[in-house]
Amino acid sequence: MIVFLLSAAIGQVSAAPTPPPVAEKKVCRTVQNVGSRMRHARDCRTRAEWRAREEAERAVNGPPGNYGSLSSLRSGAN
Repeated sequence: MIVFLLSAAIGQVSAAPTPPPVAEKKVCRTVQNVGSRMRHARDCRTRAEWRAREEAERAVNGPPGNYGSLSSLRSGAN
């Protein structure tokens, strides 16, 4: 009986607590404000948030290309 109680107590003590989740590091980028006296602003987000923002911009703007490049203006395209 005593052996059973001791083994149960040891089993509870040996269970390691789970570590707290690690917060993702924020990445800050400098953004230029157009039409403002304040020339630059900082935008801080996590890598996952930056990735989601870039994917959303690609969905709206389409794939990157040479839209508005000098060569397209010289050739008369667009």
